[in-house]
Amino acid sequence: MNKIIIFFVILLLSLSSLIIFYQEDISAKLSENLNRNLEKDWGKDHPKYIKYNLKVDFLELSISWDKLNILAPVFPEGHFINSIKNIDSSNCILEVSLAFKIKLEAVCEEIRIGFDIYEWELYQNLNISKLHFIKFGYYRNIFEDLYGKQGDHIVTINTNNLYINNTNQGDYRIEYYFQDENSIKININKSDLTIKRQNEGLNIHTTDSDYFFLNSNYFNNTMESESTDD
Repeated sequence: MNKIIIFFVILLLSLSSLIIFYQEDISAKLSENLNRNLEKDWGKDHPKYIKYNLKVDFLELSISWDKLNILAPVFPEGHFINSIKNIDSSNCILEVSLAFKIKLEAVCEEIRIGFDIYEWELYQNLNISKLHFIKFGYYRNIFEDLYGKQGDHIVTINTNNLYINNTNQGDYRIEYYFQDENSIKININKSDLTIKRQNEGLNIHTTDSDYFFLNSNYFNNTMESESTDD
């Protein structure tokens, strides 16, 4: 029994030594692969990435970058994703914590988000988007893909300067995780909201009210019925 324990101790020390010795080479290779994947053009319905000095640190379990700009994908006219113009971040580091529960925490000096202002119409205590919808099946893919990859891991984003349409909102802390495969819990500066997928679309529940993006089928039917009534 003692010989087996000694064997595993020696094996562990050897592996640790190899990791430490080659960690720069491993980090460089991981950085190269990540940068190559981000540079690949996956088509107009996928986001584009513009980055500068993006690096992986294998030993520290972190990714850092000087700049990372995300250009939103292009969908049919009226799709709510089209309302998001860009998400730009500067001087960031993303760290992975493996204690008890996997947690990803990003800290950025600055984040800038540009988007169109939404218009809402009150209907049975729901604020329904008048001009934007979500493509039928797309919200299902978002939830299934993200939930499949992220599971119940917690993601936290901290920034000293959050700009919304060029207006500085100051310090912000955003944390989100999946409650289950149908709902995401988000905390923004200690205010909770929940995004839940339903057959009709996406429901965004806040402490004050509910907002709703209809899926394209319901949205088109609603528009047609309103034009008929007119």
